Amino acid sequence: MNIQKQLKKSEDLIRSGQLDSAITSLQSTLKKFPKQFQAHGLLGMAYAFKNNYSDAEKHFKLSLSSFFNIQAAKNLITLLIQQKRWHEALPWSQQLNENFPSEKIKMLNHALILRNIGRVNDALDVYKDLLEKYPQNINIYISYGFTLNSLERFQEAIDIYLQGMEIESEDFGILYNIGITYLNQFDYSNALKYLILAQHQNNKSIDLLLTIAVCYAKKRDFDAAYHSVEEAKKLEPNNPLIPFQMGTLFMQQDKNAMAMEYFDQAIKLEPNHIEANYHKGLLYLKEEKYKEAMQYYRYRVIRKNNKFGKFNDFELPKINKDSEILLSCEQGIGDEILYLSLLNYIKDKVRSITYITSGKLLDWLKINLDNINIITDKESNEYIQKNPQRTELNAASLLAYVDDWESFFNHPIKYSASESLRAGFEKKYKSNTEKIIGISWMSANKKIGDEKSIPLNQMSPILKKNKIISLQYGNVTKEIEKMNAIEDINILYDDELDYYNDINGLAALISICDVVVTCSNVTAHIAGRLGINTYLMVPKNFGNLWYWNETQEQSKWYPSITIIRQKEDMNWSETIETVRKNLTKY
Repeated sequence: MNIQKQLKKSEDLIRSGQLDSAITSLQSTLKKFPKQFQAHGLLGMAYAFKNNYSDAEKHFKLSLSSFFNIQAAKNLITLLIQQKRWHEALPWSQQLNENFPSEKIKMLNHALILRNIGRVNDALDVYKDLLEKYPQNINIYISYGFTLNSLERFQEAIDIYLQGMEIESEDFGILYNIGITYLNQFDYSNALKYLILAQHQNNKSIDLLLTIAVCYAKKRDFDAAYHSVEEAKKLEPNNPLIPFQMGTLFMQQDKNAMAMEYFDQAIKLEPNHIEANYHKGLLYLKEEKYKEAMQYYRYRVIRKNNKFGKFNDFELPKINKDSEILLSCEQGIGDEILYLSLLNYIKDKVRSITYITSGKLLDWLKINLDNINIITDKESNEYIQKNPQRTELNAASLLAYVDDWESFFNHPIKYSASESLRAGFEKKYKSNTEKIIGISWMSANKKIGDEKSIPLNQMSPILKKNKIISLQYGNVTKEIEKMNAIEDINILYDDELDYYNDINGLAALISICDVVVTCSNVTAHIAGRLGINTYLMVPKNFGNLWYWNETQEQSKWYPSITIIRQKEDMNWSETIETVRKNLTKY
């Protein structure tokens, strides 16, 4: 039998799923012809189908070293993409482009690689070029829209998907992805519209059914959400994602005991299920069971999406008087301020602490953190190289090292504001004996910001006849101008302060307020750390973070904060009225 017939036989064996026979045949061929590029390419394919990626990669590369051929190159690139080895895939993709410039699928993979190594604009250029050349190819619209969605350019993504729908209105990929994009925009009605259309095309997708459940929950139709999860369970009864999703539905309604049962079910099916363990940790934190929490909350540092922490300190290191700690901020600015209160508890138990902060907090922390070496995240890589023996920890991991929580909460931490900046704001805004009320009403949190935010116009009962100064970051000047057009409302806004980036300046502005009224955002944490009397309005269900727990009105983490919770989900009127009555004291 000649070699081509032998290769054809091996290829047929692969196509029919007889992989071991194909591998034996190809190995026999390669003994006689060790550099036969087609045999190496087919052997690589057989190993790839067996999920033996290391041998598959080896034979694809041997095939390409003998003769650069399109099939082995595409298979190798696909293999590297599957393993998210984007930087390793790039040179092969570039070489494939140079040798075969008209390959459409190859260009789609190249755009995907560019996107994932951070060369987003280059990826978008590839997509634009592909659409001009192949305007009927639906996969281009899907990948292009997905890239725009990942950049939070939601409307542009939707426009691309709608263009794709003009070509194929019933394509599952288009319908599913446009639904996801609307979900990311918090447009749950349109999200459901397209996701249900996608379900008409494919009612066997677990991910789709669970995403539909998320949309129904956001619309507060929990019965429909449960039903969607149950439909997913019929397809894969032992899939741990099913009880996990059900647990999140109960957690969102503060039905914590039921949520815990479902998370435990998920963990029983998959003991190291990252999200189920992480969410179980959140529940323990919510219940103020801090010692129990860390066994599960530590999973946050190995999450596949939304991983928290610079370091992998999953296996929490032991610390003692000789420990030199390198501590990194994690999560948002507000969480960073909260976790920093734990520093005082451990700083006398170790030799030294170097703290890596986000640049925004640097100036304010330098005023308040004595005997702590503070560096920015930009400086941290060089510092780590020069100090490899430091014990690396993430800020929230300090929860694990507190052994007396009663003592911790009995010694609250209070920060100061910059005296010079404070004096400047006092001169600017405290010209008489009027009390100043600082307000903040919006959260920029990408996942739950819409749930925590309060429309400014609904706060008018608080604003009327009071001297109000805005503490809100973001582009809110037009919103303030609109409110100020209403009689008896005059919200001051300092247009010389960078509310978003200058936390030191914002803290000084907050420090001159007699009282602060805010939603759950960074303003609450700054005001609480400064010890300013603060009324914090938190939602009933979604967006009710663990440290604003349900057991008390006065915050343990910030004793000057009074927590006022929604009585009715999605309705702020009673909450605002409670704040208004409390403000009569000032």
